[in-house]
Amino acid sequence: LHGATGVESHGSGYLELGPMTPAGAETAKAAVDLLARSGFDARLSDNVDVAIWEKVAFNAALNPIGAATNQPNAGLDNAPGRRIIAAMVDEIVATAHANGVAVDKARIQHSIDHALAHHRGHKASMLQDMIAGRASEIEFINGAIVTRAKAAGLAAPVTETMTDLIRMMEAARG
Repeated sequence: LHGATGVESHGSGYLELGPMTPAGAETAKAAVDLLARSGFDARLSDNVDVAIWEKVAFNAALNPIGAATNQPNAGLDNAPGRRIIAAMVDEIVATAHANGVAVDKARIQHSIDHALAHHRGHKASMLQDMIAGRASEIEFINGAIVTRAKAAGLAAPVTETMTDLIRMMEAARG
């Protein structure tokens, strides 16, 4: 972010949309078509649950580490950072699978590797929230994963620890 209204992009991405139920298929397709006609790289997902969980895994593995260490992606690309990332990805993949969502661990890791290699200066949204003194999305990303893991009878100790670290940082701000 640059000021109140500026954004700098470090690359391009795509929008992936899909229906949560079969009844929403036509609406999702119409939304993808509208976005594509408007110049966006929009894609219709054949399994939106997988797409959501894989994006959540990517964000959950990178965002809180950057926020807790005050580092852009480059600062996470080292042995300790990679160990923490790998542990969280393992926990998130296990949680997704326990919730009936067949995420692809290799695809998640590929996205993370790409971000660490090609978007080294990127400051994750959670880090930007910390810098700006805003509440982060920790409860909606990592906190939600921990809740889903526990409901499935799984432990997610690294994800839970990272969640607690961000909670502590937010609480310290008052």
